[in-house]
Amino acid sequence: LKCPLRLEAPRGLLPAAGGERVARGTRRARSRGGEPRSRLARCMRVNSREIREMSAASSSGLAQGSASSTPATRKVRIGGSKTQGAGAGPDESFPGNKIKTTKYTRLNFVPVNLWEQLHKFGNVYFLCISVLMWLGEHTTLFIGTIKSFSTIATLIPMMAISAAVALLDDKRRGEADKAANSQTAIRVSRTGEEETTKWEDIAVGDVLHVKDDQEFPADLVPLFCSGAEGTCYVSTANLDGETNLKLKSAMSTTQHVCAERLAAAKAAKNNQLPEKKSSIRSLPGKIDVCEMTLKNSLPELLRKIEMLEVEAPQASIHDFSGRAVFASGTDNEPLGAKQLLLRGTVLRNTGCCLGVVVYTGPQTRMVMNTRETPCKQSNLERVTNAVMLVVLASIGLLALLSDAVFNLNKGSFQGLWYLTPPDLILPDWFSYWLTFCVLYSNMMPISLYPTMEWCNAWQAYFIKNDLKMYWKELDFPAGVSSSNLCQELGQVGYIFSDKTGTLTQNVMELKRLWIRGQPYGKLVANEKGFNGGGELKNASNNGRKDEIDNFLEVLAVAHTAVITQKDGAVHFEAESPDESALVEAVAELGWRFTDRVGEQVKVTDPAKKEVSYQIRAVNAFDSARKRMSVVVQRDQEYFLFAKGADNVMMDRSSKESKKTEKELESALGTFAGEGLRTLVVSRRALTKGECEAWLKKYHEAQQAMTDRDGELAKVAEELEVDMEIVGVTAIEDKLQAHVPETIERLREAGINLWVLTGDKLETARNIGFSARVLTSSMTIATFDKELAGTSQAMSSLVSDEASKLSGLDTENKAVMVTGAALELIFGDVALKGRFLDLAKACSVVIACRVSPLQKAQMVRLVREGVKPTPVTLSVGDGANDVPMIQEAQVGVGIAGREGRQAVNNSDFAIGQFSYLQRLLLVHGRWNYRRVCKFTLFTFWRNAVQVLLIFFYTFVSGYSGTSIFEDWIRLSFNFLCSFPIMATGC
Repeated sequence: LKCPLRLEAPRGLLPAAGGERVARGTRRARSRGGEPRSRLARCMRVNSREIREMSAASSSGLAQGSASSTPATRKVRIGGSKTQGAGAGPDESFPGNKIKTTKYTRLNFVPVNLWEQLHKFGNVYFLCISVLMWLGEHTTLFIGTIKSFSTIATLIPMMAISAAVALLDDKRRGEADKAANSQTAIRVSRTGEEETTKWEDIAVGDVLHVKDDQEFPADLVPLFCSGAEGTCYVSTANLDGETNLKLKSAMSTTQHVCAERLAAAKAAKNNQLPEKKSSIRSLPGKIDVCEMTLKNSLPELLRKIEMLEVEAPQASIHDFSGRAVFASGTDNEPLGAKQLLLRGTVLRNTGCCLGVVVYTGPQTRMVMNTRETPCKQSNLERVTNAVMLVVLASIGLLALLSDAVFNLNKGSFQGLWYLTPPDLILPDWFSYWLTFCVLYSNMMPISLYPTMEWCNAWQAYFIKNDLKMYWKELDFPAGVSSSNLCQELGQVGYIFSDKTGTLTQNVMELKRLWIRGQPYGKLVANEKGFNGGGELKNASNNGRKDEIDNFLEVLAVAHTAVITQKDGAVHFEAESPDESALVEAVAELGWRFTDRVGEQVKVTDPAKKEVSYQIRAVNAFDSARKRMSVVVQRDQEYFLFAKGADNVMMDRSSKESKKTEKELESALGTFAGEGLRTLVVSRRALTKGECEAWLKKYHEAQQAMTDRDGELAKVAEELEVDMEIVGVTAIEDKLQAHVPETIERLREAGINLWVLTGDKLETARNIGFSARVLTSSMTIATFDKELAGTSQAMSSLVSDEASKLSGLDTENKAVMVTGAALELIFGDVALKGRFLDLAKACSVVIACRVSPLQKAQMVRLVREGVKPTPVTLSVGDGANDVPMIQEAQVGVGIAGREGRQAVNNSDFAIGQFSYLQRLLLVHGRWNYRRVCKFTLFTFWRNAVQVLLIFFYTFVSGYSGTSIFEDWIRLSFNFLCSFPIMATGC
């Protein structure tokens, strides 16, 4: 790794959240696959979107800040390098943009590193023994027969090697800090003059000029973007691992000023009058646009804006709220997440961007999202630590026994001239106990820890270089980030697996449609794409054209996809594979999305006529709403287009749609039975007055400085009612290769498999059968809130299902539970315990419609409720799987199509689910057996040596004399470590 291995933010600079300080500390840096990481971003991992949703309350508290430490908002005056925060004292200023991840200096390295190493039990023990040896050797407290150098000579090199490794790591962090801080950016003065500056010299309020394919050096609010209507594309792969480009936009007011001035400058240059409606699309090339902006627009632009008022620094990378305050006193312009460009992200497919810095250094989202990796200790390490205490007690007992025998027989030996002891300061019973403790101290194996690390490193090496776990398609070998858990792979008792992208390929294809009671398309094995185009065409010719067009129109418009070109081919960049699959499929059916210009979407209909839609508002999708909608204007008509999960869409359907509810449920059941993912599509016609009144509330919610997302969700709820259901989409996500065989082998090995997915119940059930997670011989207990809507009813249902399954074998029992049912189960401690008892008695548990938080709760349920505590393993491919990956004893990330967030937060990384079989049943078994042999040998090797000394005590007058010379004792441990290390590796 040529990057920092840990990141530690400066103390006192991270705001509080709910009374707790934002997590900082260390985390391993991993960058596997995807586009190249930046020097700093490569070494950071951030919270996923789902983690943000899990901790919405915490994020809200973070945004508001603490009254005593961080103000709720900050005021940024553009062009001021030391702008004061709201409520800040006269001597306070925002932190600089310099990043410091090192923890050592020349003065503190020795004490700090020594303090860290003294947290290890073995180091403390041998340091104490060395001190006792020295006291016995040079004082008359007690008789010391072992030279202190024999232990110190081993302890000091061990600690020195650890210190050298720590120093090397810190040096690498320092070099990466220097490389990141020394990168250059273009700073723009208020007069439009450019100057090159280092990243570390950037301050809040500076205006920066960022060009295509450059990384943003701080968190910016864009004033101008050279893309259409002030838009720009941003790659966030460095930040959250997601590979899709994100669409950002400049403030509309500032963008409009730039557009007018640029059009005027262009017209003057060509001796023409400017057009009435200026458009960025008519301006010259990439760099020319930026240069003309600096010369003609920027000074006036900066005079127009009095200040930016933005929220206090917080960790969420998906939320942002603020407003631009104009000098004219006109209406302030709200700022949202689309107006925040984060440090570590890269400008793509856009000529340039001018932005004002609002957060720097430790207050940028990237740095604030560095979080401490959970400390995972293997079972073998825990057992070894417990055995160390047993060894320590054994040393004390042997010393006590020898001391007792000495005191009983000392009269027989003390008269001998060669055993005449000196006058001791301490009483004989205590001083000789210390003598024997030092004599037997070598029973504690001083070489165990370093040699175990050596074996772990080699085991990790063999895993990483196993060609049978190399995925050629993505050029992705297996990876190991926690080498101390290599032997833990051989003890896994429970596997918690995601479905989409983990068991399946996460390659989405539209397969079937249901439009107003009529299904279209068929699911044919190994056939690509949607095969119902002919059926749709025939239906259109037979009087169903309007209902089909109404359905396809929603899919062509209600999305956030953008069009990019790569190698001459058109690609749809969307926020999820489902969305891009729908847009591509609808384009093949005649409704082709052709362009997105600011708030305008252009679509070509089947008649090859281009239709323009004005996007008046977007109600974004999240895991709580489970739907997204857009308010659009087509000519003088207004519509609400929406799509989402069947349960939430049916609850908001019109009375007319409810008449066909049974047909809809039948279609949904059929699609789910084929293992397809479904979305319900709805629309609603709006009057102009209704639309304008709602938009007024929408814009007010956009300007909320606290809980903006909550306010927007409330406003959306008001409009998303009485919608007409126009159809259903069914998308296939195929199983990965060899998944059924792998699951069968794992179950034969006695491993329990729990599948945790966000899909609906029937879809999860059918994928379970196709993946052989479920078998036809199984009796499946199902728990859903629809079957039992209260805690009491759920308790009765658990009892009934438990009695039904009681007489069956474990391999013939399975449980399926929904997220809504889990909310009731986790809300009752007694009910949770009974549910766990039932789940333990089953070989398979499938949880569907679960959130990332509930995935982590399921893992915790097993770790805390099953005794003895089993080794749990979580495997997933997406950012929403990070909570359960970090909660489990062993986390495995799969290199999927949803970025590298799961891989970056895992202990092990593989390319396909099928590689899990070899990882556990081959490497896991080998590693566990080898390390156990190595550990047992190490303990017994030292025990044999000490027992020889113990028995020699009885024939040496209990004098504390060792049978071995010091150098023999010292070399014995050293030389005897090498043969067994080969076995341990």
